[in-house]
Amino acid sequence: MEALSNTILSSLKKQTNWYVITGGPSSGKTTTVNLLKERGYITTFEHARHYMDTQRVSGKTAAQGHAYYYKIIFDGRVNTDKEYTLGLRYFISRTFSISTQYDSDYGAGAGISIRY
Repeated sequence: MEALSNTILSSLKKQTNWYVITGGPSSGKTTTVNLLKERGYITTFEHARHYMDTQRVSGKTAAQGHAYYYKIIFDGRVNTDKEYTLGLRYFISRTFSISTQYDSDYGAGAGISIRY
């Protein structure tokens, strides 16, 4: 696990020239990207929106595309003390999901979530 930790940390130390802009609906993400593009910065399209549009063109409703897009979520975190967490969550339905996680301090774990 030490090798994995060192690999993750070394990749985080590399200088990159890209940023990820996130936020909730109507929080100004598209407006921000458009302003950056107008000022000469290189930008890319919204990948989630592109995916939804391709689903709609193939005959799926927005709800069907949205449901598929959010079925699996990967989570990874590293801090400056070389501690890390890797996790995976699979949504079976809107209210029910299963997950697994590995923490460098606590080891492996799994769980079931029910939202109501």
